[in-house]
Amino acid sequence: MSLFVVASFSTGAFAAGSLNAYAIMPEKYASQVFEAFTAETGIKVNFMRFS
Repeated sequence: MSLFVVASFSTGAFAAGSLNAYAIMPEKYASQVFEAFTAETGIKVNFMRFS
């Protein structure tokens, strides 16, 4: 399964402790990936799924 994520790496995103990401994979898989990322880094991921 391929994953394409484009994230916003602006200074404001890191200062706020959050990251904006866009994914093409189904939400049930993307949420697992981003939850694992949050658990490991402490950075909250706000994501939107593209169709």
